Amino acid sequence: WARCAVVLEQNLHERILHSDGLKNLSGNRRLFKLDSSDGLSAERTMAINVSAGDLTLDLGDVSIRSFMANVEGDVKIRGNVHFDTLRIYATGSVSVQGNVTADFAEILGLTSVTVSGNVSLAGSLLSKQNIEISDRAQMKFPSVALAVGYRENRLSLLEKSVFEGLAIAPSGTVERDSSAKLLDSTQALLPFCMDTRNVVFSRRRL
Repeated sequence: WARCAVVLEQNLHERILHSDGLKNLSGNRRLFKLDSSDGLSAERTMAINVSAGDLTLDLGDVSIRSFMANVEGDVKIRGNVHFDTLRIYATGSVSVQGNVTADFAEILGLTSVTVSGNVSLAGSLLSKQNIEISDRAQMKFPSVALAVGYRENRLSLLEKSVFEGLAIAPSGTVERDSSAKLLDSTQALLPFCMDTRNVVFSRRRL
């Protein structure tokens, strides 16, 4: 698990920082809309690097092709927004809430990742401390959540949340209340941790 987490973290970080058109910003940033004059457009891949600050995306009624961000701080994503692809690397915490959907997401928050509310994602969540999915949020198959800290790391599935895939906290604690649903599948790990080798598998619902 540790090796898989390292691969996921390195690949995500490099993909964002080496993306074409990366826009460098500093200090706390809050985006309410996408301004094409700033190089941000829903029709094309957006990549930003925020140094020494937090990032808040509070967008309404918009569909975004691809959004990537490397942030030296915390990240909050909310609003009524759909991402085809969402990639976030944060040295602090990441919170996704509201009416947010993503066809494919890769999210790393070194201190924590929280997904709550009417959120629907598929992909990977990674933290070196805590991951929480709650308040009816859904992680669709194939999804992976890895809370890989070495001390007191915790992964929580709460409040009618649904997780389809593999949710683990090696050497830590997995908490799931009676209302949460875990459709466990170790197959979900294969596309994320096979060192870029192509993997093909099918899933049959029972």
